[in-house]
Amino acid sequence: MDIAAKRYIDPQKWDTKSHKALGNTQEAKILNLYLKTVEQQVYDYHYLMLKEEDFVTSESLKSKLLGTDVSTRMLIPIFQDHNDKVEALVGQDFGSGTLERYKTSLKHTQEFLNWKYKTSDIDITKIDHAFIMDYDFWLRSVRKCANNTAVKYIKNLKRLLGYVWRMAGSKKIPFRLQSKTQGSRTAIS
Repeated sequence: MDIAAKRYIDPQKWDTKSHKALGNTQEAKILNLYLKTVEQQVYDYHYLMLKEEDFVTSESLKSKLLGTDVSTRMLIPIFQDHNDKVEALVGQDFGSGTLERYKTSLKHTQEFLNWKYKTSDIDITKIDHAFIMDYDFWLRSVRKCANNTAVKYIKNLKRLLGYVWRMAGSKKIPFRLQSKTQGSRTAIS
């Protein structure tokens, strides 16, 4: 795997064995420090990726370093794409009621993002247990949804995100939804 450092030096001032600039000039010191910093970034990203994923390829590491990795995926376009696919399959795999439920779920999710975060979208990797608990609270308090309705909207979001993470090959899903009835409320864990 090659990545261009986007730095240039006279070939006469380069040591090909040690892969660094020769001499003690300011130019050589700056270039060598830059290359050490890039090397450390490679090690840091590699370590983080090993903690998060089962395996790391040179291409996935390169994508991470260059910022072209696909880890930044925004919720609303994914949700809309999902709804478009459901709509195309109404009458075959889905009923019109299912489509309406997902459309309403999308609308509620957009309203929640605006209410809680003052934004129109969120990176799916930022969705965690606290997000789900806040969404559940918002559905019950602001939207005044009954227990079963709130649980259905959260399950819709869970299904959508579970599908996205499975398609991305991730084994780590940031939240689990378990139906543990506590009085009239369903616990999210």
